[in-house]
Amino acid sequence: MLELKNICFERENKKILDNINIKIDTNKFIAITGPNGSGKSTLVKIIMGIEKQDSGSIIFNRARHNKLKSRRKSKLRNKFCIPTTSKI
Repeated sequence: MLELKNICFERENKKILDNINIKIDTNKFIAITGPNGSGKSTLVKIIMGIEKQDSGSIIFNRARHNKLKSRRKSKLRNKFCIPTTSKI
């Protein structure tokens, strides 16, 4: 299970993510959708550990994200796919 609690992220005094709360059960597939600039990629980067949230917590299989060993973080990163679209 992956749980995000009150995730906040700010860049250049602009709120990108404001108190995001999500609970994703094990073996579930979800899609994060929204317009450009709405924080989708930032949220995924925070979950994968590429960016650090300003506040809030991430729990993966009952362990806090910042306490995970690199092997478990790698396992979490492997669960993400970020498709992109472009107009041709």
